Amino acid sequence: MKRRSFLRAALTAAAAPNLWPQPEPLWGGPVLDTHLHLRKDPDACFTHIQGCGVTNAVLLTGAGNEDKAQAEMEKRAKTFVRSVSTDPSQPDASEVLRKAIAGGAVSIGELKFHLALDSPEMRRAT
Repeated sequence: MKRRSFLRAALTAAAAPNLWPQPEPLWGGPVLDTHLHLRKDPDACFTHIQGCGVTNAVLLTGAGNEDKAQAEMEKRAKTFVRSVSTDPSQPDASEVLRKAIAGGAVSIGELKFHLALDSPEMRRAT
């Protein structure tokens, strides 16, 4: 075994006990993360919240990832809910948002697009 491989393995083993999820809430009660970005591997969302003592989270979900978020919610129904986001400059944006809300999204966000708040896209009739 090379020295670097040995050192990496030894340091990982020494740090491992600190990486496991906390056995009970750290904060004395439920903690809600209202801004959890959906990860590529949805199971990583659950691993992340366990590691930081969060009990429930709102998954920030782009319209193209709703299936992934819904699958995570089905696995852990009492842990996650989802929001929805889409580009308001797209012609079907209103319909995408309405459909997602009707399908169970609890909020709209995170909208980080380069549009003025009073732009025609944002003022589009609902």
